Amino acid sequence: MRTWTSLPRHGRTPAQPASGYRVEDFAADVPLLLDALAIANAVLVGHSGSCLVVRRVAIDCPNRVAGLMLEASPSTLVGDAGLMEFVGTVVSGLDEPIDPDFARSFVVDTSSEALGPALLDALVHDLLKVPARVWREMFEALLQYDDRDELAGVTVPTLLIWGDADPLVRLDAQADLLARIPSATLVTYGGVGHTPRWEDPERFAADVIAFVDRLR
Repeated sequence: MRTWTSLPRHGRTPAQPASGYRVEDFAADVPLLLDALAIANAVLVGHSGSCLVVRRVAIDCPNRVAGLMLEASPSTLVGDAGLMEFVGTVVSGLDEPIDPDFARSFVVDTSSEALGPALLDALVHDLLKVPARVWREMFEALLQYDDRDELAGVTVPTLLIWGDADPLVRLDAQADLLARIPSATLVTYGGVGHTPRWEDPERFAADVIAFVDRLR
């Protein structure tokens, strides 16, 4: 059984608690979801900042994680100059309602200009559901979260997927993760940016299936 879910106040999830948008909060929800679905353990897939969430689950609840796939994963976002500027100049000033033009530019800037119009519209529609206060708490928390010294404790098979045209996450972050996670391997997508799953979906799907099959 394959199960896909969204973070609270993202996608189609209706709940909007007043707080609880840190990496640790998102990670704490994962075992509860697995319990509700009667899943003993699972392969967890994260993209970009959400890679920190699935890494946290693997650190805190190793018996619930069969493997990790980390797509365009940063090593850490602490001290990241680009994110600090974005939070300080943009996120801190967000107000309701979120500007659709801002949401559209955010999707394009953090994914790919090659997205089809229908997918782009759907992603923008979902992003507009996220309140400004959630943006602020989530991004401010990312600037403070650092699990690098704990990554040696991630012992499950871990696949890093990274595009060598990624403008946001660099190769040195992948090298750092390879050095810190004992069982990590790296697959590089040539000419692909920050979202390999959208820019080369057939290859990405094949890599997911192959990785999961190896764990059976």
